[in-house]
Amino acid sequence: MRGHSALREQIEEKGGVVHEHVGLTQFIDAQTVVTESGLRLSADKFILCTGGVSKKLPIAGYEHTRTHSDAWGLTEVPASMIVIGGGSTGIQVASIFNSFGTRVQVFEALPNILAAEDREISSAVAAAFRQAGVIVNEGFGAIESFDKTSTGVRMNFCKDSHRQSAEAALIVVAAGWGADTDGMNLEAAGIAVTQRGFLAVDEYLQSSAPTAFAAGDVTGRLLLASEAMRDGFIAATNAVKGSRMTVRSHVTPTGSFTDPEYASVGLTELKARENHDVETAIVDYAALTRAIIDGQTVGFCKLIVDRTTHDILGCHVVGQRAVEIVQVAALALAAGMTKVDELAQVSVSFPTYAQILILAAVKAAQQLNIDIGWRTMQSG
Repeated sequence: MRGHSALREQIEEKGGVVHEHVGLTQFIDAQTVVTESGLRLSADKFILCTGGVSKKLPIAGYEHTRTHSDAWGLTEVPASMIVIGGGSTGIQVASIFNSFGTRVQVFEALPNILAAEDREISSAVAAAFRQAGVIVNEGFGAIESFDKTSTGVRMNFCKDSHRQSAEAALIVVAAGWGADTDGMNLEAAGIAVTQRGFLAVDEYLQSSAPTAFAAGDVTGRLLLASEAMRDGFIAATNAVKGSRMTVRSHVTPTGSFTDPEYASVGLTELKARENHDVETAIVDYAALTRAIIDGQTVGFCKLIVDRTTHDILGCHVVGQRAVEIVQVAALALAAGMTKVDELAQVSVSFPTYAQILILAAVKAAQQLNIDIGWRTMQSG
């Protein structure tokens, strides 16, 4: 490891050996690596879990900017900040520093922030950010350069031939995530990468080299901590015991602890409409007893349902406890409760935030004229 292992004690209890602060590790051949600290290690199998790293922008003056990792290491709160990139990482940075009192501007090149989320999620989060004082610039154009100023950094950008600039004490770039493999000499081991620069792996998480497996962000599959842990178990099992476990499709909830929280599982409405005739049902937090009690009435729960099969295709939530609410939906789907009428008849404690999921299922079933048994009396 380049740094310190938080799991060193557990690894050593199992008989493993941990080499810390070894610097860059390079392959000499398919079965040998050397470290910057001088270690030379040979093995029959390797598992690459080097993670990801912020992508650098090929723009003049980029050296004056910082990454989100740099932002987490700040010892003082900057007076102002520009966040470049309105994906999940950029939105987390913006939300946290806005809560600290920093004047935050978000710049997203695409038409909407959180482009991977359901459109109503991205719109709601953008509206909430603006209400909280964050300046959200969507579809802002293209960056031309960065300049160091006496008080911080200036970003020069252009849209429709109109040149503009924005300044802040700090500019944080969160505009992409790549595999952290620079300098590892992967070619010497016969390890291929994809067009996006991630390690190419098969369903067993084996690379193009029979001696090398990979797990986590370095593969570019699903950039989530929970998926990295699952991948680590699969890759290690296959490396040691032979290729027997595959990476199968499974329910994967995502979410972020921003203000407001947002979370989702399954398909967005746009994606669902590509192959399904869909019905959507939305219940606002303003109709939720627990949200009213807590004074947290901003947000909604949205279910996307197939009109023919009544299968739940997606669940999207913005608001207090959004991540936990979506976990409930994910557990139901993973356990095989895919029909909206089945979910509608689940009894939950009152008053809870989880109740909004059931209310959305009841509403969807009502719109589809499905029998929901004892809940029928509550669907009017």
